[in-house]
Amino acid sequence: MPDSRAVEHLTVDEAVNSDTTTGPPVPQQLELAGAFFVSQEPYAAGSAPIATRISHDGQPVRLAFGYPA
Repeated sequence: MPDSRAVEHLTVDEAVNSDTTTGPPVPQQLELAGAFFVSQEPYAAGSAPIATRISHDGQPVRLAFGYPA
């Protein structure tokens, strides 16, 4: 897998919801440069939050993130 900072262009479909008992909202499509994406939170510090995949095989990937206090 290439270093994300070296990726010239990437598309992220982002749907954010803090309530896991409901479905995700309509995704927003973001067109980003790899270096910009990596420079943003939560990636800028070089670490990521706790992540768990909550989608089933064959479905779009759905992740739940936990941010330690």
